[in-house]
Amino acid sequence: SNHIPALLSLYYFGLISMASMMMKSGSSMDMAGPATLSSVLTRFVGTTSNADFSQFFPTLITPSNPVFLVWPIIAISQVLTLAASSVLATLHRRPIFEQHELTALSLSNLLATWWIIISSQATAGMLPLGSALILPLVPLLSGYALRKKNNNDNTYYGIGNNGISGGRKKKRDIVRTKASNFVFQLFSSFTTIASLLALTVELQHGNRLFPSLFYHKPEVSSLVFLAGYFGIVARGRSGSGGGKNKVVKRSVNAVAIMGILAKRIMDANAVPGGVMHLLTSLSFWITSLIAAQATAQLFF
Repeated sequence: SNHIPALLSLYYFGLISMASMMMKSGSSMDMAGPATLSSVLTRFVGTTSNADFSQFFPTLITPSNPVFLVWPIIAISQVLTLAASSVLATLHRRPIFEQHELTALSLSNLLATWWIIISSQATAGMLPLGSALILPLVPLLSGYALRKKNNNDNTYYGIGNNGISGGRKKKRDIVRTKASNFVFQLFSSFTTIASLLALTVELQHGNRLFPSLFYHKPEVSSLVFLAGYFGIVARGRSGSGGGKNKVVKRSVNAVAIMGILAKRIMDANAVPGGVMHLLTSLSFWITSLIAAQATAQLFF
């Protein structure tokens, strides 16, 4: 029963995501005929899909479309691990997710759903402020679950309250920990990058935060994103936790920045004089350096 809220939040997140992706610009969610559960749950989804949003508010650090396939991977990983954890709990065995992790996952899914709904209400020239305010809460929650897990591991498996060693982890407990870590690391890593992107979009198109510095200035706005991204990549080498626990984060970092770099190059090749303009762009060279560093971390 503890897993039901997480499963329901995941179902709602998946339903809203599919409704947003299938929505065509200018269409309406209001359809004739009897109301169904899906139509009621998705009634607040607007007419702007993720692709429309990127076209309405372009930036120099928007990733290529394949990068956003991480969203269904996040959903699938949750489906598999939540189902397995629920079965283990039913069999009165230690589940994959503890109660605080299930709570963090439920809230993260609901906030991500809320962000999709708000973003779907955007139109050309009208950027909702909530798009940049809500998404950062997702990595904070999922990252909290990881931090709490790392702190608890020393108590659960290491030195107990009585000062006696708890012994080595059992193989099945190691598998459970890795499965849970994968879900939260994937979720928190990608939504951290997405939060930086949302902030950059707000700076460049929102005309609300330091407009004299960033409004309609894509080069300067992209430098804010790249500064944050460099911090993420640098922390991937020196942050807390073992190297094995960072494989997912490093992979997400490398894939996302390579997707950004690939899109910059493709966009430059699509317009006359675009390559020359690209080669004189400071943000392009910084993106290239960060991409090289993020890729190197996968092997060293």
